[in-house]
Amino acid sequence: MIQNRKATQKSFYLFLINLAAIGFFFGKVGAQDALLKLTNPNKMYIVGKNFEVFADSSRMFSLQEVLNLYEKEPQKFVKSNQNIPNFGYSNANFWLRCEISTTDDEQIWFLNMTKSNTDTMFVYEFMDDSLIKMHKTGSLFPFEQRPIPYRNFVVPLHLKKDKITTLYLFFAGSTSKQFPMRVMSENLFLSVTQKSDAFFLLICGILFGLTLYNAFLYVSIREVSYLLYVFYMFFLGLSIFTFNGLFFQYITPNIPTIAKIASNSLVSITTLFGLAFAVNFLKTKTLFPLVYKISWLLGVLISINFAFVVSSIWLDAEVFLLSARTTGIVAFSFAVFALLLGVISLWKKLRSARFYVLAWSLLLVGVIMAALKQAGIVDENAITEYSFQIGAVFEALALSLGLADKINIERAKRNKAQTESIALLEENRKIIQEQNEILEQKVEERTTELNQALQVVQKQNYELETINTHIQDSIRYAKRIQTAIMPTEKAIIERFGGQAFVLFEPKDIVSGDFYWTITQNGLTYLAVGDCTGHGVSGAMLTMIGENVLTQLVLENQLTDPAEILQELHNSVYTLLKQDENPNVKDGMEVGVCVIDFAKQCLHFAGAKQPLVYFQRGEMQIIKGDKRPIGGKLFKDEEERSFTTHFLDIDLPTRFYLYSDGYQDQIGGEEGRKFMSQNFKKLLVESHPQTFEAQKQMIFQTLKEWQGNYKQIDDITVLGFGMKGKMQFVL
Repeated sequence: MIQNRKATQKSFYLFLINLAAIGFFFGKVGAQDALLKLTNPNKMYIVGKNFEVFADSSRMFSLQEVLNLYEKEPQKFVKSNQNIPNFGYSNANFWLRCEISTTDDEQIWFLNMTKSNTDTMFVYEFMDDSLIKMHKTGSLFPFEQRPIPYRNFVVPLHLKKDKITTLYLFFAGSTSKQFPMRVMSENLFLSVTQKSDAFFLLICGILFGLTLYNAFLYVSIREVSYLLYVFYMFFLGLSIFTFNGLFFQYITPNIPTIAKIASNSLVSITTLFGLAFAVNFLKTKTLFPLVYKISWLLGVLISINFAFVVSSIWLDAEVFLLSARTTGIVAFSFAVFALLLGVISLWKKLRSARFYVLAWSLLLVGVIMAALKQAGIVDENAITEYSFQIGAVFEALALSLGLADKINIERAKRNKAQTESIALLEENRKIIQEQNEILEQKVEERTTELNQALQVVQKQNYELETINTHIQDSIRYAKRIQTAIMPTEKAIIERFGGQAFVLFEPKDIVSGDFYWTITQNGLTYLAVGDCTGHGVSGAMLTMIGENVLTQLVLENQLTDPAEILQELHNSVYTLLKQDENPNVKDGMEVGVCVIDFAKQCLHFAGAKQPLVYFQRGEMQIIKGDKRPIGGKLFKDEEERSFTTHFLDIDLPTRFYLYSDGYQDQIGGEEGRKFMSQNFKKLLVESHPQTFEAQKQMIFQTLKEWQGNYKQIDDITVLGFGMKGKMQFVL
């Protein structure tokens, strides 16, 4: 088997050497005289060496200036020594001159320029020093303006027997400056083009057939390699279609600008899909992680180049010429990377790499032959003309065989795994059968044990349900106590003469929020608090908060809200023994208002709680201090202190105290928080209404926002109004 493989490799290398040698041999046949004499209508004349070439680096010469230059300084027209004059990616314009004669008046002759992406080509025919015909063509002109409607640039020559016709050819543009030209009779042109087109269509048909076949395979087996192969072959075929001028002829005949960038764009897309196919086909991500990262970098460079090519259509010709060069560099880099990846995979003894390396070697031979032809090292002939297309077909066939071989390998692995699985299942079946017999004996023993355990569990469940009932009853009783201690909404409303509302929505049965009010010595005290946590733990803190506030007002006779908050902090700190256990960080956020209705003034202090109020429709916010009630002292404070804010109420004013439960509620289409700014906007929109209507609007907005989401925190909003010294009705 090893000997057969070596023999196959040896035959393949001999085939490549012979193919190159044949192309080189045919390429070097035939050199022309200075005067092109057309005597045989059945002969194709390769006319590259018949031309004298003038490179106009200034790109400013007109036809008349070129004629004058040849008359005065003919040495500036350099005799071509190539069958295909090739000047690479030069920025210069080129003038080519040759003389042609014929021995037959009846015969029609064509000049065929086979480089289909030449931007501008002007042909001037002179006879007896007079201009007898001018043709303007090129890829920048609509297809319908071509003298002969063909994918290459074909110009009919106006020749007379025994008369010398002088041709001046002008070439300009941003593509490579290569001038593969032939002269042939009309009949020979028709015969050659029919054979050439038939051969080209055969190549495209093979590529299309392989692409369609593998597309069907992808639909059947859903293997990503097949899909990448399909895209790679599709764009490779489309690139070949473009290189031969058929894209412009059949797809964009009236849009030269699109056809101009088509070849470079399609090369970029083809290399991108070729790279993706190579990486997937050779399992690079798994086998060669470092190479996989390099492939990503190369893919990014190809994508950037594609964007550069597309954008160059709006820039000048030099930028487009640069994009053509970068496309060539990127394509060459991809080819080197793809071939090296195949060699590495072959070295790692990856079986599918054999077909992969064979495929790229075949394409590389075609590319080398095409490059030698373009460089003028070998001339154009039956092999070199379609060497790239032939290499592409062989590559497509080899890759298709590689995909089939890869699938066969995977199928063999699956069959082997399936056989092993069946054997393992049979062995497991026997083990299971033996175990079942043992288990059947144990089941009866365990059933008795389980029945006994079930009775124990049922008894425990009953006890747990009883305990849970007691807990729920206790929490409900705690709710009654909390409700009894807190003032009713009715009491709040009456205290403010109907100008107030309370929205109180606990998350659980008992609440971690509280509101509190008391009247002492002509002053009305009002507070809203948000304690750490919610449920039972939060409710216990509310009891502490309300009791301490009542004690500070009734017993300590405090009237300054800042002092009230400071003493409240000290009491919480002491009661929770936070000096002994600094990890206990429980506390509360409280806003306290002291209202003097007789003087129509208000004092406010807040511990991480603001006071929002409205006068003449404008919203004002008094921010509370940034320190909470409870918890250890911060580094920058010697003792916990708060700030009292004074408001002299001249005009009707509405005030609002609230916890953060409303603005933190999750809801809406995207499950986000309601947010503080939206809550303040809601207050702005609703404050002109009566307090009862405002409460309903705030409550309805909350329910619509919450939707099916659970309430996440206790919610308290308290609003009240003062008429002001001017006694306006709210």
